Amino acid sequence: MEEGPFNLEEYRRLMTKRLSRKLDPNEFRYSFQICINDESKKHIGWVNAYYIDNDYQYTEGQGYLTIGINIPDLNSRRKGYATEAWLLYIRYALNNGYKDIFTQTWSGNFRVIGLIEKLRFKECMRKKDLRKVRGKLYDGLTFKLDLNSFKKAYNGGYKK
Repeated sequence: MEEGPFNLEEYRRLMTKRLSRKLDPNEFRYSFQICINDESKKHIGWVNAYYIDNDYQYTEGQGYLTIGINIPDLNSRRKGYATEAWLLYIRYALNNGYKDIFTQTWSGNFRVIGLIEKLRFKECMRKKDLRKVRGKLYDGLTFKLDLNSFKKAYNGGYKK
């Protein structure tokens, strides 16, 4: 599947619709927006979650929690925002009882793979030539959080 450019206006419409619905404060949140915590409060991206089944395929409702991140704003990349956002979201998931946390990407997504490994995820599944990006085939990758390694590296893993 070839990805098109990010459409900011379409995304704003979708987010406005989502933000207008009333949230239950006790309900697990499957998406958070990322804004820079300074005077600008600039929106730079989001983290999200979905479920995969035992075959590492998307599934509705039940399965293994799988997290993703996107920072479309190129000027906001490589500044540590993705690391901090995912650390917060992983801790949020752990604090809400999730023990098995996964993530997925494609083999050419080197920056995200670096982040994934930095946060102590380990590759657990590779599907050959699953995704086409700019005319080239890449493997689909699934990683599972190594919880013990994560806890050692990130002060127990849970937010205190």
